[in-house]
Amino acid sequence: MTKAKPLVLFAGLPIVLRKLRGKRSVKEVAAGAGLAKEHLALLEHRPARRFGNRVLEERAGKTPRLDTLDSLLRFYSVSLSDLEALLQEAQSGGE
Repeated sequence: MTKAKPLVLFAGLPIVLRKLRGKRSVKEVAAGAGLAKEHLALLEHRPARRFGNRVLEERAGKTPRLDTLDSLLRFYSVSLSDLEALLQEAQSGGE
């Protein structure tokens, strides 16, 4: 069985989630959205760890389940149409 690839639509989601969190802590947002902080950390984009020119570890965000995404959008008060616009902005490089 092959592993399913994330939807292209959600390619910028880790970046959008990090941007929405802003200066709030992972712990604060996770508690407000009813998630474990470790789970939220896995969903957000984290740059690769580097040592000089070597990449030590690639750390891309995970694609959330729909109920998890719904909880986060409710916490951030973001509609699906707003999320779509934020995703398009992130994919076009408008971080």
